[in-house]
Amino acid sequence: MEKETNYIIELNNVFKMYENSEFYAVENFNLKVKKGEFVTFLGPSGCGKTTTLRMIAGFELPTSGEILLNGRDISLLPPHKRPINTVFQRYALFQHLNVYDNIAFGLKLKKIPCEVLDKDGNKVLDKNGNPKIKYKHLDKQVIHEKVSNALKIVDLEGFEKRPISTLSGGQQQRIAIARAIVNEPEILLLDEPLGALDLKMRKEMQLELKAMHKQLGITFIYVTHDQEEALTMSDTIVVMNDGNIQQIGDPKGIYDEPINSFVADFIGESSIYTGTMAKDNKVRFLGAYFDADPVDFGKFQVNEKVDVVIRPEDVILSEGGKGTIDGVIASRIFKGMHYEYIVMIGKNELIVQSTKYLEEGITVGLSVDPVNIQIMKKPYTSNFYDGFITKNHQIEFANADFDFDITSLFPNSSFNENDELVDENGRVIHYENMAINVEVPFEAIQISDDLDASEIKGNIISMIYLGDHYEIIVRTPEEEDFMLNSEWLWNEEDTVSVIIDKSQIKVSLKGGNK
Repeated sequence: MEKETNYIIELNNVFKMYENSEFYAVENFNLKVKKGEFVTFLGPSGCGKTTTLRMIAGFELPTSGEILLNGRDISLLPPHKRPINTVFQRYALFQHLNVYDNIAFGLKLKKIPCEVLDKDGNKVLDKNGNPKIKYKHLDKQVIHEKVSNALKIVDLEGFEKRPISTLSGGQQQRIAIARAIVNEPEILLLDEPLGALDLKMRKEMQLELKAMHKQLGITFIYVTHDQEEALTMSDTIVVMNDGNIQQIGDPKGIYDEPINSFVADFIGESSIYTGTMAKDNKVRFLGAYFDADPVDFGKFQVNEKVDVVIRPEDVILSEGGKGTIDGVIASRIFKGMHYEYIVMIGKNELIVQSTKYLEEGITVGLSVDPVNIQIMKKPYTSNFYDGFITKNHQIEFANADFDFDITSLFPNSSFNENDELVDENGRVIHYENMAINVEVPFEAIQISDDLDASEIKGNIISMIYLGDHYEIIVRTPEEEDFMLNSEWLWNEEDTVSVIIDKSQIKVSLKGGNK
């Protein structure tokens, strides 16, 4: 049923899992897009942004959830019935056709409904009294006008007879855009359309695409992993990671107020530290107490562990001893408008941008205005893993098996005399290989230099001193990370066993399991 809405596209609780996969490519995706908006999906490769775009286009179907177009559910509607066109990175132009015929290709195939008239010009009615409808191709003059207008928009008038092979990469991309907009779609999807262009052309096309969007007034949904593209062109940015939305907002809001350390790290350069909220509007990180914005301070408890983000342009350099903390300049790079310094504070690096020229090796004072210190809740105090239930009714995650009472995952279930898991009505539950979410709190993990103490082994890749303990990350050969707290000092690159207290493991069935 169609409902009235101010949004052209809505994605509600959308999940996507590919066949023969145990993991969701897109998970619990919720987004509302206003008509005429320029929305960008931004994230690293494999984060689910292109999969989401393809579901909007109709090339992929969601595993669950709904996609609404102007309030109408189009989740199962085929692509050709959606008023949506897509521009791909590889252009997909017909090399044997000239520019005009490439752009006109879809128009020549298109048929439009029109009423049947008799010889006197009167409407012919069907048996139900409704006007008879027939479908006919567009007139050549209409096609010509539409193609000419599309070429005007992409600033390629006079190129109609040019072979595709004679065009530059930027010109070919414009032709691909012209072919997409000539059909006057309500939504234009752009999947990394500038990825094949060189840097100079990419920057020029960013501005041209923004101008096209303003001129056309239609909705653009754009996919990129390039944060500069997202910041330059978008009205709204959707930052994604591991199939999940991390943050939605306008470019300035996301840059100035990242919701977590992932967003801060992905949008612009930044230095991120683990900190501790202290008394009197202060936050402790890098071994010093910095004044915090009172507005931020009120969101946290004293002694709460937080993530602290410092942008390079927000660090104030002064003489040694005259800042909040001192550091030593380890390197200097000239970036045109400013110098970029790496300043060492003990073992920690701080990125600083300044127009001042300073020698490497000198000690400098460092301070930051409280309003420019971004303080965020730590996204987790536990480790999270994807796993599955084994045929031996154990759970497996991080390439290790653990005993677990799987009846706790299925209410009122039990094992019968045949060692089959059954529900309260005696029906067998086929649990083998069911996907699960696994949570292991930091305090449930210990490490040991006895390599026979556990089947899980790895190397310490990170260790940060947080005042009264160390925050340590151990990475296994399979690239599974375990984060834990320890009062003991270790060395980076130490090989250790990871010992997990099984009683503290928390497990839940992954969405979509029945």
